[in-house]
Amino acid sequence: MSQFKVICGKGCAEEWNAIVKSFENWDIYYLYEYLESMARHGDGEQFLFYFEGEKSRMCYPVHKKDIADAPAFQGALCHGKYFDISTPYGYGGPLVEGDFDEAEQEAFDAPYRAYCLENHIVTQFVRYHPLLQNQYSIAHISETADIKETIAIDTTNADLIFQNMDSKNRNMIRKAEKSGVKIFIDDGEHLEDFIRIYELTMTRLQAKKNYFFEREYYDYLISDMGQYTKFFYATMDDQIISTSIFFYNDKFMHYHLSGTLVEYRTFAPTNLLLYKAALWGCEHGIQKLHLGGGTGVTDSLFNFKKQFNKNGHLPFWIGRTIFDRAAYDYLLDVRQKLNPDFDKNNEYYIQYRK
Repeated sequence: MSQFKVICGKGCAEEWNAIVKSFENWDIYYLYEYLESMARHGDGEQFLFYFEGEKSRMCYPVHKKDIADAPAFQGALCHGKYFDISTPYGYGGPLVEGDFDEAEQEAFDAPYRAYCLENHIVTQFVRYHPLLQNQYSIAHISETADIKETIAIDTTNADLIFQNMDSKNRNMIRKAEKSGVKIFIDDGEHLEDFIRIYELTMTRLQAKKNYFFEREYYDYLISDMGQYTKFFYATMDDQIISTSIFFYNDKFMHYHLSGTLVEYRTFAPTNLLLYKAALWGCEHGIQKLHLGGGTGVTDSLFNFKKQFNKNGHLPFWIGRTIFDRAAYDYLLDVRQKLNPDFDKNNEYYIQYRK
């Protein structure tokens, strides 16, 4: 007898995390606190789907959003009528144990679709997890696409970390050290410095609004995600010049947010900071430091990250499920009426959100 369960909203952190941590390869992106942190950033209400079948079990978290709140619809939709769900910013998708074969997927899919239709959920968007390579976990019940690559550093061996870098990056790390760049770590005691440098960097890069975070978000990371979060800083002449936030558990570490003062970029502080972060991961028994990818398929950010492991390329997949095709097509029609130049056949995976 299979079991399908939905854990939602506030006050469920203990049950939620007990389920997530019962899976061997759980990661921070699945924790209640991570979903809550992004909910506070405006990413919607959090839910955890859990399934137990005859041969397997599976869970994954999502955020739920009211599509009427999307700026592209310009107030043309009634609130509470159309929703969509997505895995949280970062990486996610199913955590699976056992043989989650086609029959098990279909056993999950029946109550899952019924739940989504009953709750007016039109679509699902999934960001799969490059370290878990779980894009095939629900392949029989969801569309998938390979969109780009990400980079991970093997942190099981300190010598290997340095050997896997390309020669240019090794030289930049040596340059940083010779220039007097030093690295220190804390738990958020220098938060004001982090925010200042990060926001200066995002402003310089003309980043989108969602790359800027309210103070409440950072305070929550320190207070409620402190056991999974480290702040790394690069200094020169006793001044903080580069800074990054990393998430981690006992297996995986993730490069989250980062900023560098532009006038110090030639001293390669970020190169040294990432190298030291990888060594810290190695010292703490962590297997992989995931750097992520670029903002596009290939760009300067991706080219920077790939210097850290020539053998560390991992595909990044996304997925989609359309639960209500009639509602989906209606939303495309509304977009086109609001903007005659809107292309219904755009390449965006959830096309009405283009």
